[in-house]
Amino acid sequence: MLLLGVLPNALRYLLQGLAVIFLLMSPIPMIYADPVNVSVDEAYPPYMYNRNNVATGLYPEIVAAIFARIGRDTSVSALPWKRALKLGEAGFGGVAGIYKNKERLTIYDYSAPLYEEKMVLYVKKGHAFAFSNIADLKGKKVGLNFGWSYGDAIDSARKAGLFSTDDSVKNNLANFRKLIGERTDCFIVDELAARKIISQQGFDGLVEQLDIPVSVNAGYLVFLKTLKQKSLLDEFNKAMKQLRSEGAYDVIIDSVIKKP
Repeated sequence: MLLLGVLPNALRYLLQGLAVIFLLMSPIPMIYADPVNVSVDEAYPPYMYNRNNVATGLYPEIVAAIFARIGRDTSVSALPWKRALKLGEAGFGGVAGIYKNKERLTIYDYSAPLYEEKMVLYVKKGHAFAFSNIADLKGKKVGLNFGWSYGDAIDSARKAGLFSTDDSVKNNLANFRKLIGERTDCFIVDELAARKIISQQGFDGLVEQLDIPVSVNAGYLVFLKTLKQKSLLDEFNKAMKQLRSEGAYDVIIDSVIKKP
C-alpha cells in the first residue's frame, strides 16, 4: 500500500523532469523572448555609435521603430564591432548595420536593406589622383577601420594585395587624422559619416573627396541561420515597408542626420 501511495508523486516528478529536459533541448531560440537583442558598432556615427552608454544613430533608431511597430521590445547594444560580430556569430541576438558578403551569406539570414551607404574615397587636400574603379588603388596605402568588411570587391582586392592597408584604428575620425598626417594615401569611408566628421572637426580645408564612389553598400539586420528567424525578419521587412510608405522612415533619417 505504501508503494501505491508514493507512485503518483514519483510519476509526477519524473514527468516534470522530462518536461524541463525537453525545454532545454528544444530548438526554439532564446530570441523569441522579449526583448529582441541586437548589437551594433559603437564608433560609426551617424549610423551607429555609443553616446553616454546608449546605442545611438540611424540603425538603432530604425531597428527600434520597426520592432515597436510589430509589438516587440528591443535591446540594442553599442559594442566594439569585432565583439558585436562575435555575438552575432554565436547566436546571441542579431547584428544591425552589417554588410553582405559571400561568407556572411552562408551563416546569416538577412533583412531587407535598412539603408544604402555610399562608400567614397578621401585624400589629403592637394593629393587627389585619378580614380574610376578599385584597380586605380594599385600601390596605394589605404586607410580602413579595424574589423570591417567593405564588400566583396574591396575585400577581394585587399586579399589579392592590390593595395596595402592600415586598419590599426577602429573609427573614421582616427582614420581622417592619419590621412591628414600623411600616414595613408587615401581613406575609404561612408559619405554621410565623413561629412558629419568634417563639419564637426573643421577638416574642410584639409581633405577632399574624390568624385567616383568606391561602392554602394547596404546595411542590414541579420540573425544566425540556426536561430531560425526568417519569420521574424518577414514581419520586420513588412513593417519597414509600411514605415517607408507612411513617411515615418524618412523622418527618422532626417532626425538622425540633424543631430549634433
